[in-house]
Parts: sequence; C-alpha cells; structure tokens
Amino acid sequence: MSTKLTNTTLRRIRHKPRRKPVDDISFEEFVLKNQILQTYRDMMRTLQKIPDEGTKQEVHDFLKGEFQSSRNVSNVETRRSLLIGGIRQFQSLANSLGISMPTIDFSSGRQV
Repeated sequence: MSTKLTNTTLRRIRHKPRRKPVDDISFEEFVLKNQILQTYRDMMRTLQKIPDEGTKQEVHDFLKGEFQSSRNVSNVETRRSLLIGGIRQFQSLANSLGISMPTIDFSSGRQV
C-alpha cells in the first residue's frame, strides 16, 4: 500500500515546531515549581472575591509583578523562602480585605 504525500503534508512535516530540550531538574525543583504555580492560581482565584475593581486590579498587577520578578531565581531554598513569604503576605492582605484564602501547610505545600 503506497501513501501519497501532498504538498500540505510536506509543509507540515517541514515546519513542525521543534520542542525545546527539557532541562535536567531535580524532583524537589519539579515539586516546588508546581507548588508555585498552584499558589499563583489560588491567589488569582482569591482576587475574584475582592469587590472593588480598582483594588482588584492593583493587587493583580502587584502579584503578577512579584511572581515575574522572582521567575529567574534558581536556588531552590531561596525560591521556597520567597514562596512562603509571599503566601504569608497575601494571607495578611486577604485578611485585611475580609476575604478568605485556602490555608497552605508550608511543610508539605498542601492546602488545608
């Protein structure tokens, strides 16, 4: 059985995007990365509870900036410390605004 390659098929084969090589990261780094991502998502969901649109946008911009500025930190302990400090700071802010946020157990990174 012969298959006929069309120009469209050839174009798809030639222009197939190449995947970037996966960096070798430790299991600890992998878990921390997922904890950071989950925390960011939880914080963004919590923002939806803020009734004032101006305050919501201001906190959103601040959070996004903080996470982006910490993106290139490579030391695992420093990243963990930044994450824990950010969670505590956000929980304090959420309490002062009268909104609730899932409590996170810092030792395991799990929500309680």
